[in-house]
Amino acid sequence: MHQESGPSTTRSALSRFSLSLRVRLVALVVIGLLPPLGLLLYTSAQVRERDVLQAKTNALQLARIVEQRTAEAVDSARELLIALASNPLLREGDPVAHRDFLANLLRQQEGYLNFGTISADGRLLASAVPVPLPMDLSDLSYFQRAMASRKFARGDYRIGPALHAAYPLLDEKGDVRIVFFAALDLDRFSKVRSAAGLPAESSFLILDAAGTVLVRDPQFEKWVGKPMGDHPMVRTILSKKEGTAEQVDLDGIQRLVGFMPLAGDAGSPGGYVAVSIPRSAALAQANRTLALNLVLMGVVSIVALAAARLFADLFLLRRINALLEATKRMAAGDLTARTGEQAGGGEFGELAQAFDEMADALERREASLRESEHRFRTFMDNSPAVAFVKDQEGRYVYINRPFELHFKTSLDQLKGKTDAELFPAETVQQLRENDLKILASGRMTELVEIVPTANGVPRRWSVFKFPFREASGRPLLAGMAIDVTERQRAEDALRATSETLQEIVQTSPLAIVAIDTGGRVQAWNKSAERIFGWSESEVLGLPLPTIPEEQRGELLAQMKDEQGGMRRSALEVRRLRKDGSFIDVSLWTAPLCDSRGAVIGGLGILADMTERKQLEEQLRQAQKMEAIGQLAGGVAHDFNNLLTVINGYAHLLLARLPEGDAMRKSLDEIKKAGERAASLTRQLLAFSRKQVLEPKVLDLNVIVGDTDKMLRRLIGEDIELVSVLAPGLGRVKADPGQIEQVIMNLAVNARDAMPQGGQLTIETADVELDEAYARQHVAVRPGPYVLLAVSDNGCGMDGKILSHIFEPFFTTKEKGTGMGLATVYGIVKQSGGNIWVYSEPGQGTTFKIYLPRVEESVEVARPAEPPRGTPEGSEIVLLAEDEEPVRKLVRQTLEMNGYTVLEARHGPEALQICERHAGSIHLIVTDVIMPEMSGRELAYRLTQLRPGIKVLYLSGYTSDAIVHHGVLDQGVAFLQKPFTPDALARKVREVLDAPQKS
Repeated sequence: MHQESGPSTTRSALSRFSLSLRVRLVALVVIGLLPPLGLLLYTSAQVRERDVLQAKTNALQLARIVEQRTAEAVDSARELLIALASNPLLREGDPVAHRDFLANLLRQQEGYLNFGTISADGRLLASAVPVPLPMDLSDLSYFQRAMASRKFARGDYRIGPALHAAYPLLDEKGDVRIVFFAALDLDRFSKVRSAAGLPAESSFLILDAAGTVLVRDPQFEKWVGKPMGDHPMVRTILSKKEGTAEQVDLDGIQRLVGFMPLAGDAGSPGGYVAVSIPRSAALAQANRTLALNLVLMGVVSIVALAAARLFADLFLLRRINALLEATKRMAAGDLTARTGEQAGGGEFGELAQAFDEMADALERREASLRESEHRFRTFMDNSPAVAFVKDQEGRYVYINRPFELHFKTSLDQLKGKTDAELFPAETVQQLRENDLKILASGRMTELVEIVPTANGVPRRWSVFKFPFREASGRPLLAGMAIDVTERQRAEDALRATSETLQEIVQTSPLAIVAIDTGGRVQAWNKSAERIFGWSESEVLGLPLPTIPEEQRGELLAQMKDEQGGMRRSALEVRRLRKDGSFIDVSLWTAPLCDSRGAVIGGLGILADMTERKQLEEQLRQAQKMEAIGQLAGGVAHDFNNLLTVINGYAHLLLARLPEGDAMRKSLDEIKKAGERAASLTRQLLAFSRKQVLEPKVLDLNVIVGDTDKMLRRLIGEDIELVSVLAPGLGRVKADPGQIEQVIMNLAVNARDAMPQGGQLTIETADVELDEAYARQHVAVRPGPYVLLAVSDNGCGMDGKILSHIFEPFFTTKEKGTGMGLATVYGIVKQSGGNIWVYSEPGQGTTFKIYLPRVEESVEVARPAEPPRGTPEGSEIVLLAEDEEPVRKLVRQTLEMNGYTVLEARHGPEALQICERHAGSIHLIVTDVIMPEMSGRELAYRLTQLRPGIKVLYLSGYTSDAIVHHGVLDQGVAFLQKPFTPDALARKVREVLDAPQKS
């Protein structure tokens, strides 16, 4: 039976819909109220948890305060006991005086139960609190600990509650005389509970280390003195250093407990303090807040349900009916139907607008499709890439405008044709094989294809090909290609350039290092490996290892300036090597930027400056020694003039005084002092290389052998002397006496470095110093040398001492002139050699002397003739000396020996005397260095005036006028100041008696 639907049916449906909507709205309101209810309960639980945690924290904080105050009380007791121990009355007074003083102190000091003194055997001597005497306290812990440690000690926490502390007074031998003690009142800490404002039901507890109750507030009398170690809460307290817990207290109440250990002896807990708050008191406020919130939530829920029903009737059902009517019209095919304003505003209005827009969209769809196709063709035709579409047989379905331009064809000409219509056979085969592989794989593929353009020139194309299907399901192949021929050429050129640059970087003698902005190594060349020791594989991608970790933050900060880049700079820095040593490097830095100019890292070029720094230091040391030498030579020159006068007149006076004269002893002392001073000036001259040498061709092995016996006597029996002499040793040219002096001075220096004995080693060897060695040592010339090495295994020297050891008057000995090594240095340098020293603290010292090797034969030394008596003469002598005291001494000495002396103060005056003197002048005695005219120039001019005249030079130190490197010019007569009258007389006679030069 057919039943028509009419208005009644629609109204029935709307009625059922309205009922269902009301139920759903009520359900939604109920569901919406569930999250706030859950949040309320969750928040309440969080508040309760917070209150519990806060209560525990408050209890623990109060326990910490008690622990801190207890520690402060112990510290105060320590200071007070130390002060008592320094009180003269308590140190020396009698027990009665002690008792009165301590009783008065107890009245003044709060927080103490008693003060007292105990004898070393444990007897109570005095107590601030009256107690029956005698009393033995030797078994008390604080007394025993103070006696054992000889220092401040604390006792065990005791019922009282009290804590005793003790401090021993020691006598001069370190034995205990008296032990002072103080009893601290712990009961005062029980008041902190009420002072902290905790709930009234809170409790305060102090336990000893075994768990015995010392303080319990409240209910002190009920619990004090009871051992409670087995109680669960007490076990928890004793088992931990500090913390909080939720436990049942001694009175059976569930409490939140905070506890701390009290410091005891030797770092172990001496007791424990605990503060507890009832859980119910901690949660009281949270419980009240939860009840109030639940009541408010119920009221809000009732109001929300009533409002939801009213809202559904007034604002939803009427507007839904309007929307249903418009929908029925649209479903019937009336696309011109519009809801207009019937549904009202809000979400229902938006839904009605959506229906209207859907009808509009259907009308615009066809126009939109046409516009889309136009945009696609415009995009493809203006694309720089060649685009095409082929079917499964390789026939062209579509090509874009760039394809037409490159290959001189059109879509109409090529559509339905294959590559065979356009390209050579070999190209067609390549393209077809690639197309079939991509169709079979079903994936997009990127590849490079060589395809000629319309002019027949092959071009390189970067091609993306991918398969797809039309709406009908027909498989097609699409592709896009870009001509990369020129780019490939540029990349090849760039690759060649990059390889060239890489080769330059790798072969550069400088270390080249690149880092990113995080300080990680990005490039590390071969020179960096050689200079720093790390290989490239060990550092790439890791923080720069040449900078210590603590300085890397500074490096990263330095890489950035105000423009966000790394500053270009050139500086000298110290950097770390793989072996842990530091080297000096010269560093040039610059930023590394990308194509947009953004800084992506930094470049560093480094040159190893260690060798140059060493050479600079050697040069500075050599210049310093040269300057000191110039100064020492000048001092020796002036000092020698003075010593010449002092020693000369001392000899003259001694010669005139008869034996037994009382003045002879004093003159002997003057003479000895003068001779010691003369020895010192000779050492200064040796250091400054201003002494006169008598070089001979020597075998150093012979010199070392000749000094063997003397060295053994000099160094003593507790030092072993070892000689390692190379056979067939080369020859050197040097003054044998000076070389012996070098060996002796080095031996003495080694002996002083081995006060407990040791080994002294003397070695010789032929060596070749090459260019590399010369580059590392200033003033060394490559060539053959003879090595003389003197080594000891003594105390050694540090770098600070090594930098001064060759300086005159520098010494580390309590007694010594500091001229020994300075003399060695001067002799070696004046002999054309070099000396280097190697030493470390505790590792001994080695002096290495390198003397130039010569090919001449060894000279045989002639025995010296014994001195004869003072020679005399009658010749006429012209004396030129600018120092008046020296001039008078020389004149007096010569006249005493029979000579006639013509005296001149300087060169010009000597010339005038020579011109005016009518008789013969047999000898000129002249100082080398004089104002206005040197002795050498004077001698030359006088020998021109009087051919055949003889010359004797006097000087405090050598001058280039008569010597070269300390060796006298051929035929030059020279007498070194200071000299004795006898030496002057013999030298004058020797020069006068010498045969005349032709």
